[in-house]
Amino acid sequence: SASDALPTGYAGRVQRIFAGDVQGCADEFGDLVARAEQTFGRDFELWLVGDVVNRGPASLRALQRLRALHDGGRARVVLGNHDLSLLRVGYGQRDLASGDTFQDVLEAPDADACLEWVRSWPLVETGRLGTQEFAMVHASVAPGWSLEELAARARRVEARLRESRREAERLLAARPEGDPDA
Repeated sequence: SASDALPTGYAGRVQRIFAGDVQGCADEFGDLVARAEQTFGRDFELWLVGDVVNRGPASLRALQRLRALHDGGRARVVLGNHDLSLLRVGYGQRDLASGDTFQDVLEAPDADACLEWVRSWPLVETGRLGTQEFAMVHASVAPGWSLEELAARARRVEARLRESRREAERLLAARPEGDPDA
């Protein structure tokens, strides 16, 4: 797992830091990372609950910072509704709305690669805190689902998103009444 690759000098373990919506606020995200580095050195792993883009002024920089942390095994992220909106706009499923602020991602020279990377994010990350298993998701899930059922449903949708751009476009355009994965 990603956390296995991390150094464990901080009290013999890696400190997990859970953070809410970054929403394109790259400077504030940078401040969070700087505080984590000051406190834990490299012995931390960020767990982000989605919505990395939109609303703030610097979605592209937020994605770039996250990508560097993720590729270094120091961050996990799940898809949020704003991240899915970026995919929908990028894939022509909807027009850019007046409140959308992720144009910088869409206009970047590597926009296609950014969209492909976002499309690869999971819908759920599972883990353990002490003896307690948990699931990190962006929003709510059906209260009757077990962690196993949640993970299985998420993996099915993730597989469709990752299969191909065409399948991702089909899923992103689907309505719940016509597609159980929508």
